[in-house]
Amino acid sequence: MTFVLLFVSSGVGNFAKSAHAASSWTPRNSHTGGAFGGVAYGNGIFVAGDDSPNVVVSSDHGQTWTATDMSADTYALLTPLYAGGKWVFSSFGGKMFYSEDNAASWHGVSVPNLTPSDSLWGVAYGVISGNPKYIAVGDNASIATSSDGKVWSGTHKSGASNFRSVVYGSDQIGNPQFVAVGDSANIWISHDGSTWNKQSPPGNSNETINMIAYAVVDGLPTYVIATSSGIYQSADGVSWAPRLSNAIALYGVSYAGNQFIAVGDGGTVVTSRDGVTWSDPENANTSNTLYAVAGDANNRYVAVGDGGTLATKDYSKDSKLTALALDQGYSVSPAFASGTTGYSVSVGSGVSSLKVTPTVSDRAAKVQINGTDVPMYSGFVSVPLNPGSNTITVTVTAQDGITQTVYTIDATRASAAPSTDATLSNLSLSQGTLTPGFAAGTPTYTASVPYTTTSLTVTPTANESHATVKVNNASVASGTASSAIPLSVGPNPITVDVTAQDGTTTKSYTVTVTRAAASTNALLSNLTTSQGSLSPTFSSGTHEYSVDVANSVSSLTVTPTVMDSTATVKVDGTTVASGSASASISLPVGSKEITVLVTAQDGTTQESYSLTVNRAASSNADLSNLTISSGTLDPVFAAGTPSYTVNVAHDVTDVTVTPTVYDPDATVTV
Repeated sequence: MTFVLLFVSSGVGNFAKSAHAASSWTPRNSHTGGAFGGVAYGNGIFVAGDDSPNVVVSSDHGQTWTATDMSADTYALLTPLYAGGKWVFSSFGGKMFYSEDNAASWHGVSVPNLTPSDSLWGVAYGVISGNPKYIAVGDNASIATSSDGKVWSGTHKSGASNFRSVVYGSDQIGNPQFVAVGDSANIWISHDGSTWNKQSPPGNSNETINMIAYAVVDGLPTYVIATSSGIYQSADGVSWAPRLSNAIALYGVSYAGNQFIAVGDGGTVVTSRDGVTWSDPENANTSNTLYAVAGDANNRYVAVGDGGTLATKDYSKDSKLTALALDQGYSVSPAFASGTTGYSVSVGSGVSSLKVTPTVSDRAAKVQINGTDVPMYSGFVSVPLNPGSNTITVTVTAQDGITQTVYTIDATRASAAPSTDATLSNLSLSQGTLTPGFAAGTPTYTASVPYTTTSLTVTPTANESHATVKVNNASVASGTASSAIPLSVGPNPITVDVTAQDGTTTKSYTVTVTRAAASTNALLSNLTTSQGSLSPTFSSGTHEYSVDVANSVSSLTVTPTVMDSTATVKVDGTTVASGSASASISLPVGSKEITVLVTAQDGTTQESYSLTVNRAASSNADLSNLTISSGTLDPVFAAGTPSYTVNVAHDVTDVTVTPTVYDPDATVTV
């Protein structure tokens, strides 16, 4: 059986059918004469299937192959896939096959709801919301799904044409998706593997999209479709741009060996690193139509097609550059030659970076500059340069992933003339404020601080990073505070000396910080007592006062308030906070002198205030009790009863009387 895929040839193209480059492909014995529908690499082997039907397997990277007859189970095998720990195969007749022993044996599954006319052309595997999913698509808009590759369910997508291929990838913001393609420019996208949405056709709505491939290139999602008229490329599977138009139909496309590779009519092969720019065609050493192509990790491609065609091509070992360019008018020395790996370049002091643009001999090679991948789309890496010698390493890794060539550029950046900038960009104090406000061209400043400020720090910031700074002849790092500078009462000159990078140019700034003298104010602004009133009324300049209180007042407190908050005050020798009451002071009957002593901030100046508190004498002449040594008072004692009688026995010749006064200051006579 021969696979027949309809296509419409384009009248305008990048190349004609006969324009084949010399071939580097090697024909291999497939042991079958059937038409191959697909080929894939996985788990260390290549697997392909044809319409004989045979499964052919290679475990030595495509050099030798063994064939297994599958005619008892199907009449055509189409697309193999290794995913989820097993091989699966789409086939004619609405059937899927799977192998769990690395293609040694196969198990066929008729997909429910599909008919023998629903040939399944393509299969893909992906993980959606943590759930594995296999998707197979085919004729009559058939779609088969499975979570394990063994148990399948089928359906038909209304409004769709025959599907030819499906791939798993992502959109531009990383959301996973399946993209299915087919006849009549059929493109459908599903983000869950169940709900499908039709997309606008990429070009001619009558052309057949034969296969789709996906890869992440330079960190960007990239889709490529092979059609009956050439190649289209997309970043999201929705918007497509024509990238290759030709008179040759392309049927198979995949991504392997660092590039997209597409095959088609007459053994044509084209490649592209980014899906945008494509190579001139080469021939896979056959005139037969090729339907699919795959590649392994580090060795070779395998292309398959009509008449049992099976060809391989080794991955390139070319790790050479054809050019190595620099920007800003600079070039490497000696003049670049592919076989020369050591170069040098000298640049001016003002060149802080160079764009290095390498051109590879083989487009499938990868390049790193100082360990950074060279982006395919820009083609260069900007390398920062320090004054002096800078080593730029350009490492080219061939398509085989093993062969490397390392080119080096010794880039010498001239040192700039030393700076003569000895100005400050800022100057600040930890206490006080500069007058006038700081300006780089103003050298002299003043600042005032209170007496209580005994030291401060100065923070100078140099305008040029290589300048050095000293504060009072002590080195200070630019932008950091100096050590504490002690302040005497009165003016304190502080010098800030800046020396430029050249070591000669200097500039001095002077800040005169004036520390205020200590206060000599030892006056009170107020003086009160908790009992009685001052006489005369308080005045700061009056230092002697009297206070009269009743006999019932046995104590009071004194509240002094200083006129200057820096002064201290004592009441009867005990320190009292200004504006707060003293401890309670006991009052005897008569006069009590209380001294309030205020000491000014200077510690020397004092003012003394005197309070004479007069406590009135008591007028209470009553007894609180009266007892006699013999007999009993009649009536019973009461303070208000002045007369009593006492009867005693005949033998009592004398008695004692014990009087107790109410007021302890009263006197009594018996």
